Amino acid sequence: MPGHVQPHVHRDGPLGFGVLTTTDSRTADEDASGAILRAAIEKAGHHVVRSGLCANSIPAIQDAVRGWISTQEVEAIVTSGGTGFSPRDVTIDALEQMGGRKVDGFGERFRTLSYDQVGILSLMSRSALYLVDRRPVFALPGSPKACQLAIEQIILPFAPHLVSELRKV
Repeated sequence: MPGHVQPHVHRDGPLGFGVLTTTDSRTADEDASGAILRAAIEKAGHHVVRSGLCANSIPAIQDAVRGWISTQEVEAIVTSGGTGFSPRDVTIDALEQMGGRKVDGFGERFRTLSYDQVGILSLMSRSALYLVDRRPVFALPGSPKACQLAIEQIILPFAPHLVSELRKV
């Protein structure tokens, strides 16, 4: 892409990721989005150190995120599901209530890229990035195509640099 400059990544080595799918209807065997995220993370040379499903409820999402960020091995979390506008879409609400700092540019960039795939329906996603306890938590829609787009074009190129910055004292 003309004018695009790859940021200098300050962190050496692979990252440890958590992949959390929020759902009331899918099982682990039916979790196509989670599988796409895990495969892309591993293919890029990083590690999936936690992975699972939880209910579409604020307490369940917060419990999972808190539990995972309480360990040193989880350096970034990617969630799938719960970013729309239905009453059951509460991932964003859960992260906001945890006091996470919202990184506005992530959602904006995601919706811009999504527009090329789904047009104006890209506005139906509240996808966002929150910094919770100095860990990035990327909240993505449950759509496999949306997860593939975000993990490949935004998260994997950006996460190493972001984690490095968040670790500075």
